[in-house]
Amino acid sequence: LPPPYDVFRQLLDRLPASTDPPDVFDDVAVRSGDDSEAVQQRRQSLFTAVAGELRDLAAESPLVLVLEDIHLADSATTALLEYLIDEVGRWTYPILFLCTANTGELDGSHPVRRFTADTASNRVEQLDLDPLDRGEVRRLLRHVLDIDRVPPAVLDDICDHTGGNPLFVSEVCRDLAARLGPEPSPDDLLTHCAEFSLSATAERAVADRIHGLSPAD
Repeated sequence: LPPPYDVFRQLLDRLPASTDPPDVFDDVAVRSGDDSEAVQQRRQSLFTAVAGELRDLAAESPLVLVLEDIHLADSATTALLEYLIDEVGRWTYPILFLCTANTGELDGSHPVRRFTADTASNRVEQLDLDPLDRGEVRRLLRHVLDIDRVPPAVLDDICDHTGGNPLFVSEVCRDLAARLGPEPSPDDLLTHCAEFSLSATAERAVADRIHGLSPAD
C-alpha cells in the first residue's frame, strides 16, 4: 500500500504550488502512529496548508483533481480528502475532486463510505459504472482492431473471460491488435483467439501495463 498522504504528495508535486509541502507530509507521516495532541495539531496544520494551496490555485483557475483507486487509501489520506471536501463546500472557488474506487473493496466500515454516502448535501455525487455489455465490447473491438465484423464466438469468449471489465477488455483489445497487426480479417481473429487463452492474456496485459507505469502514475 502507498504511504500516508502519498496521493496528495504527488498531486502537489505536479501542481504549481507556491510552497513545498512534501517535507510537511514526511514529518506528519512519520509521526502518524502517535495520537499525541502535538501530532494532531501538526496534522491539522498540514490539512490547513494543503487546503490553502488548493484554494489559491482555484482562485486563479477552475481546478479538477483526479484521485484514482481511493479504496486503497489509508485512513490518514481519507481523512485529508474528507477535510478538503468539507472545505471546498465553504468556498466560492471551483474545485472538483474526481475519485475512482472499486466499490467491491469498500466494506461498510471503510472510511471512504463516510463521504460517498453523503449525497444529500450535494457535496458528493456517486456514479456507478456497470460492466460493458456485449454491444459495447463489440464496438470497442471494432474500433481498436479496425475490423468490420467480430465473430460471435470471439465476442462470447472475450465477454466471458473479462466479465465486461473495461480495463480487461481494453487490454485484451490492445494485445490482439499488437498480435494481429493492421487490418485483420474476422477469420484471422477467430483463428487467433482459438490458439491462446484470453484469460491469461487479460492478466498478462494488465500486469505488463502496471509494471510499465512510473511511480508517479
